[in-house]
Amino acid sequence: MRTIKEVKTLFPDRAKEIEAVIRQFGDREDWMESVEDIVNHGAAAGVSGFVYYSETVPFARRNRKMILSRLLEDCEGMEIESPASWIRSWKIVGSDFSLHEINQVLYTGRCDDFDAESGNGEDMILNALAWYLLEDVASLFVD
Repeated sequence: MRTIKEVKTLFPDRAKEIEAVIRQFGDREDWMESVEDIVNHGAAAGVSGFVYYSETVPFARRNRKMILSRLLEDCEGMEIESPASWIRSWKIVGSDFSLHEINQVLYTGRCDDFDAESGNGEDMILNALAWYLLEDVASLFVD
């Protein structure tokens, strides 16, 4: 397992992402103790600072441009057509949302097209984006 300092040294272009995730998580020592669980079980297992929409939605909105940049880079590296098509393939999002709706949330942080009766799709997508960055950053700590 790598330390925070080692990860920032190995991935200097990711320093803001690393700090944003750890700040949202809370305690740096607890982060180091939890990284392996995050990598092995994912955000859905319940991770401090990333459990409730009241935590994940503001986090994703604050860091939307950084998350979008990471998604674009990952999609390019995996030869995926677009971030929206990749996000739509995630189990947490699924095919319940159109590419247009996902793109609106991804590029503006909002989507006016959601049906209020079907729940808050905007929050579901923003939650998925927060979990994506959490899990992606956590993976940097594993050798």
